[in-house]
Amino acid sequence: MLVQPSPDIRRPKCGASTVILLALMPLVAFHSKKVREIYTFPDHSSPGLDQGAGLIDVDNQGRLLIWQGPYEAHLPYLLWDFQRQAVVSNFSAHIPKEVQAKSLPGPTGIFFQPSGRVVVFRRPWLILEDPIRNEEIRHVVPNPLYLGPGILNRPGTSAGGPGIEIPAINPHDGSVAVAFNVHGNIMVYVYDAELEKPLGAWSLPRYVQGLAWSPAGDRLAILFNGRLDGTGPPITEDDVYQFHEGNRTAPGDDVWIVEPRSGNPLVKFRTGSNEWRIAFSPDGRIVYVIQDFYYSYPPDRSVIQGFSAISGDRVHTFTAGPRGVHMNFAVSPDGKLIAADASTEVRQMLPWREPVYGAKMARVVLLDSGTGKLLFEHDEKTDGEFSDPLEFAFSPDSRFLFVNFALSDHIPYNHIEVFSLDDLRDQGG
Repeated sequence: MLVQPSPDIRRPKCGASTVILLALMPLVAFHSKKVREIYTFPDHSSPGLDQGAGLIDVDNQGRLLIWQGPYEAHLPYLLWDFQRQAVVSNFSAHIPKEVQAKSLPGPTGIFFQPSGRVVVFRRPWLILEDPIRNEEIRHVVPNPLYLGPGILNRPGTSAGGPGIEIPAINPHDGSVAVAFNVHGNIMVYVYDAELEKPLGAWSLPRYVQGLAWSPAGDRLAILFNGRLDGTGPPITEDDVYQFHEGNRTAPGDDVWIVEPRSGNPLVKFRTGSNEWRIAFSPDGRIVYVIQDFYYSYPPDRSVIQGFSAISGDRVHTFTAGPRGVHMNFAVSPDGKLIAADASTEVRQMLPWREPVYGAKMARVVLLDSGTGKLLFEHDEKTDGEFSDPLEFAFSPDSRFLFVNFALSDHIPYNHIEVFSLDDLRDQGG
């Protein structure tokens, strides 16, 4: 049963172009079994939120960074204390004029540091912001050459490959690592948490698909794009099907675990397939990867694999039921659960008569991280392609799971579903 918060909580005083930081309020205990959907944000009665909302990040105090309205129009921001039902601070992501004039268009990535500050990635710039004081602390560009015309427009990533800029925030001290997939000069830059001191800069031989810090912040896992080896010319839209045909995988090791400042490899291994995302387990002993969505087409079934972070040996392969999982996943902070995207296509014979045009069956699943047992799944028929990954995150205490869904046939705007995991955790999965 959906738990209805009080009217005041469900009606934040904010406009459609607002990003909010929500501090989780304590929720009353219930005695139903397993996973329970307890809240939808925003609801139909929320004024000015007809454009919906979506999750960006969760900090270590359990506050959610979300966007409201069209993602491209996400300024200004608010700090919203959900527990006190009060605005803590107005927060406008400061994009300096020189950054606006010399940066590429596109969505801005925003990530929490452990301190509660945020790092805004407006390629090729890194911008450190204090959301409480509503001020920019500093902005840097890792390489002045990236400001030159056309440099970041030819990274070899324009047709279904990895992104131009791949960032990661150290969960231990807030230091920042960012890879730039520039054809012929693939680089990783590491900064301290203040963006004052460059800690390292080193090159890589292949395009980077993902980065992940170890929980202690002493290692950095690098996931290389399995479909591109980095030696060929930049790919174009005409090349995309050639590179993806038959799940062809580039030779060589596609995961390195390195010392962050020097980039010196500590462990190298090959996953054997084309992966989309990488993450450490909370104890730092396992590195998980998940296959891209091309494995979701029969006869394949995409999986999550776990490898020893010490030896590189495979220790887990999780299929998560008959549909498989792909593209995105998250490990709960207590290490017991894995949430993953198991979305599938919706075949439409008469698409113009469907309630949601261009629909997918957006599906999130929960797995036992030790056995891979499928514990829970929730699906909604939503707008979008099944190849667009769902975004989700756990609360720091592992009690809640937050999942983004696009507009669906019963909620006509982007929305966040909140699931309570207390009963599941109490029963040991």
